[in-house]
Amino acid sequence: MREIEFVAWETISKSMMTWKELLPHLSHILYATKQQNIKLMQYTGLKDKNKKKIYDGFICKVWPCINGEIKKNFMICVVKWHDGSGGMWSSGWVLDRRDGKYEATCTNDEGIMENVQVIGNIYKNPELLKKSR
Repeated sequence: MREIEFVAWETISKSMMTWKELLPHLSHILYATKQQNIKLMQYTGLKDKNKKKIYDGFICKVWPCINGEIKKNFMICVVKWHDGSGGMWSSGWVLDRRDGKYEATCTNDEGIMENVQVIGNIYKNPELLKKSR
């Protein structure tokens, strides 16, 4: 079974809160989420090539994986939930290339995405998305 875990971006102090920091203040966090002060990001159950946990809204370098072979040139993708509507993809976490397409991964049996490296998130590092266009 997959771990249920979140991190949160606090928009006023512009800081990231870990799951351990969130738990003792959960009722306040839920209220702040309603007020748009907190942006929750859910853990996907996957890790990048450096074994860093990957959350919704994370920005990643992704090296294309074709027939199990990892290519040299990378692209910048955003981790997000896809609801399965409109296309061949089913519901699940995807690496959004932001051009209407999603990128495939080379994920091993331990849930490590061997062709993915976390480099930031959409709240703390939005400039990473502008540079990659």
